[in-house]
This record gives sequence, structure tokens and C-alpha cells, in this order.
Amino acid sequence: MATERVFSHRDLDPKNVMWKQENPIIIDWESTGDINPKHDLIETAVYWSMNESGGIDKGKFQAFVGGYQERYGIVDADWRIVLEHGYLSKLDWLEYSLKRSLQIECTDDSEQEMGTKHVAGTINALKEYEEMVSVLETWLNNINEA
Repeated sequence: MATERVFSHRDLDPKNVMWKQENPIIIDWESTGDINPKHDLIETAVYWSMNESGGIDKGKFQAFVGGYQERYGIVDADWRIVLEHGYLSKLDWLEYSLKRSLQIECTDDSEQEMGTKHVAGTINALKEYEEMVSVLETWLNNINEA
């Protein structure tokens, strides 16, 4: 899995997609880089499956991954390993945010404040992700069995 890499936006959260009529315009390219394509698929599916209360809508998640597989073929993966990569991306963001919060990598006070805010948010995101991993793994393992 470590050798599979693609170039990606790496943060294709709905907040980073604007719409002009029916055409998407992707913004906020600061996270762009290489990523494992299976991890990118699952991370994007999670982003687009969030409901209003911050949970993941199982139907949306399965529809997203199922639609991808209809178009590109069945994804053969050890989903536990793929999901574990989710920790790495969050830890990378935590490191970046800590550096801004500690004024190691920031240009002004507002950026330092934003870094501090993101540190707390990322720690919460890590806790929430830990709670999701087993559920997501079960859903992913069951997608192709239906």
C-alpha cells in the first residue's frame, strides 16, 4: 500500500468545492500532494458523508464508495491498513498547526491564533476518528458482499 501513490487535492471536503451552476470549482489547494489512492477515496467518502450532527451517514458513505467502484472497479484492500493512514494525515495537520500555534511557522498573530484553534480541533478529530475506524471497516468489508 505504501508504494501506491497518486497526486491529489488531499482535502476534498465539501467546504473546498464551490459550485457554478452544476460545475464544481475546487478551492484551497494548500494540502495538495501525493497520497495513497485508497486512503484518498475513504477520506473523501467520509467528508461527503457527514451529516448535520457530525456523524457519518452510512447510506451516503456506502453510496460514495459503491459509486466509485461501479465506475473504476472493485477496490481490493485491507481496509484496516487504509483506515490507519487516516491517523497519519491528521497527525501531519496537527504538526503543522502546532508549528503555527508556537510561532515556528507563521507570519502574524492571526495565523498563530488559527494554528492554536486548529490544534484543539485536530485533537478532537483524532478522538472522533478513533471511534469511527471499526464502524467504517465493517461497512467497507460489507460493501462488496451485498
